[in-house]
Amino acid sequence: MIIRYFAVPTTSEYKLIGTACSEALTTSNYFMSTGYARGQQANEVVVSLEGANLRYKINGSAPATNCGHLFLAGSYLEFGDVAVMQKFKVLNEVGTATAYLHATYLYG
Repeated sequence: MIIRYFAVPTTSEYKLIGTACSEALTTSNYFMSTGYARGQQANEVVVSLEGANLRYKINGSAPATNCGHLFLAGSYLEFGDVAVMQKFKVLNEVGTATAYLHATYLYG
């Protein structure tokens, strides 16, 4: 993972990903509404996964257990575009194991 010095991590989120429906990133984390970065958009997000595998899509449609990119437990993704952050959706592929998604948002 490469973290650029001009990018400042300002907020993060941690969520359990279930199997009933797809999950998205929290809007208030990449469109800052409070603090010193209020009114700004994140330049980048780093998303890591622990637990179970997920399926994800970055076009706004919902992934399914057999449809979408495979996101393996222990790996990470980086997105440098707020439009992708808005459309990113994940689904727990396994259905029984727990999957935890960690996201850190960078500004600057």
